[in-house]
Amino acid sequence: MENLITFDNNNALKIKIITVTLNTNILIGDSINVDGIPNTTVFVTGFLYNYIKQEKTNIYEYWDLQVSHPNKCIIRKIKNYGFTSYATILVFYK
Repeated sequence: MENLITFDNNNALKIKIITVTLNTNILIGDSINVDGIPNTTVFVTGFLYNYIKQEKTNIYEYWDLQVSHPNKCIIRKIKNYGFTSYATILVFYK
């Protein structure tokens, strides 16, 4: 990770955190484009989570986080979940 965050004589990359709300009214198969990713992005990652659902269900069975390098990310609904969920996208850029 250190090699990712520092480059060119120790000039650090900037980090941007983008939070996306995954509403229940999105249709199965539809996607949400993550806006706000800079053009100078060198690495994108993210994770899905919720606050309500207490059952042992895997949120990744309901939503699919897809990253297309270098600066595109979409979240696709796979099947109905019934609760609002969230995604946090971490963007490392110059």
